[in-house]
Amino acid sequence: MGVLSVSTKVSSPMIYGRFAAVAICLISVSGAWAQVTDPPRVLLSELQAGQYNVGLDGVIANNMPGLREKYVTGGWLEVDNWLRAKKVPVIKGPGGILHLVDMHHRSTANYRLSIEFPGAYGVGYPNYVYYEVLADFSELSLPAFWERMKLGDPIGSVWGNRQYVWLHDRGVLQDPNTNPPPLIPGLTDDIMRNISANARFYGGYCDLEIEETDLHEGDYVFFFQEFYYADYLRSRVFIIGSEDRGGNSNAPVHFTQAEYAAGEPTSVQMSTAALCQHADAVVDPGWWGSCPGDIAGIVSSSGLNKPDRLVNGSDLAALIGDWGSTAPTLSDINTDGIVNGIDLGTLLNRWGSICGGCL
Repeated sequence: MGVLSVSTKVSSPMIYGRFAAVAICLISVSGAWAQVTDPPRVLLSELQAGQYNVGLDGVIANNMPGLREKYVTGGWLEVDNWLRAKKVPVIKGPGGILHLVDMHHRSTANYRLSIEFPGAYGVGYPNYVYYEVLADFSELSLPAFWERMKLGDPIGSVWGNRQYVWLHDRGVLQDPNTNPPPLIPGLTDDIMRNISANARFYGGYCDLEIEETDLHEGDYVFFFQEFYYADYLRSRVFIIGSEDRGGNSNAPVHFTQAEYAAGEPTSVQMSTAALCQHADAVVDPGWWGSCPGDIAGIVSSSGLNKPDRLVNGSDLAALIGDWGSTAPTLSDINTDGIVNGIDLGTLLNRWGSICGGCL
């Protein structure tokens, strides 16, 4: 590293000052000109996760394909530019270790792709992420640090009450002082994380998280929201054969792998979305309770006709379309296994209802 020298002889103090300013600004770093505006970055292999597991089905199906295509078509530079615009939020802990507090799925996808493409297309898939420091707790002792991480943002702050760490490993509470969350490469698979996300996607609870947006947009963020519902559903729903992925075979409702993997909307999505609206889930963030008769109303980008918290003509049309069906569907309002006149009567009785918002 060195300052570029300017040997041109000048006599004017004004001209000399201009040249000196240019000389100071032009700094060579490893053969490339330094970019003062670059955000800091960290190797994925050195980034502590802040949680113990992810839903790998979601990582593989939802995150990796688009990022893989971006790399294959645009190479390292396109991915790098994308990562610059998608900084991950971190907390700086003792020893300067960075602790990721959100975007674990995307970071896991980036890590897996950096292993898949270690040197292809000349440079290889980036094995790092750019980050933004939300808070610096590096001066705290480890016990004090973990207590502060559990506290998150103070209640009443402009961010709401974000948590900085999730201390449950597939539902089992952990002591971070003896078993801290792993680095990104050490995250394990939890199928309930995917089931919880799908339940949210189909209207099971209100989305209190900000995803894939600038960290400073919006006025409420709740990290790890889906984990609350994953653990809520863990004692209620089991995918046969998922014992080694965080599934609980003692749960009363069992589904096959085929039912779990079926095209949307699956019976698993329908059932878990309804379960998340039960009264005993009221303590979980984003609970908004059941809304009998609210069957349809919002058509998503993938074509799903999701509930909209209103009971009106779109719901009546959906119920008529499902008339006589014995498959799991929101049109079976009383959940007796068939869509018939009883369900129609309930819908008409609630005609015009506007359901409550999020808690």
